[in-house]
Amino acid sequence: MIDLKLSRLDQAAAFLQPSLRELHARAARVGILLFVVFVWRSPAEQWRLYQQGRVLNRETEEWEPIDPVKRTGIVTNARPWEAPHCVTTLDGQPAAVAADFVPMDKKTGKLLWDAQDTVWQRFWELASKVGLDPLGDKWGAYYEGDRGHVEEPGWRLKLAGLGLTLPERASVVTA
Repeated sequence: MIDLKLSRLDQAAAFLQPSLRELHARAARVGILLFVVFVWRSPAEQWRLYQQGRVLNRETEEWEPIDPVKRTGIVTNARPWEAPHCVTTLDGQPAAVAADFVPMDKKTGKLLWDAQDTVWQRFWELASKVGLDPLGDKWGAYYEGDRGHVEEPGWRLKLAGLGLTLPERASVVTA
């Protein structure tokens, strides 16, 4: 039996879990098997991923792309204090408002990172139908390397009202 890591969906904010599970079920009904790559990430893990493909400019103290044109090696554009994956409840429990999926081959269990555009387009369509925002726009085209990312629309504006929070910048940088 193939492990799709569905238990990772438990790391999402409680209100978001039904939409994520519905996306997974709808995808399965149209023949797309989804593996759950990430839901919640610790600030340290997010910071490590943000630094990939970047180098610290010691003059500006900013992390800049090693290859500004191709952006090779960059995994995420979100620092921990900006990332929907790092959201927690006020008492520090994981409550991500985003999830990352990748299609999986039903026979081999191989992750299909290079799935055809038609698979991704269907994925984005299904995500939109369950109320999720695929990459911030309808077709998820703005960041090719993160095609399976979905999040709660307008999540930044909703955190306080939902009793959720992001890590403080100072606590991440000094940790």
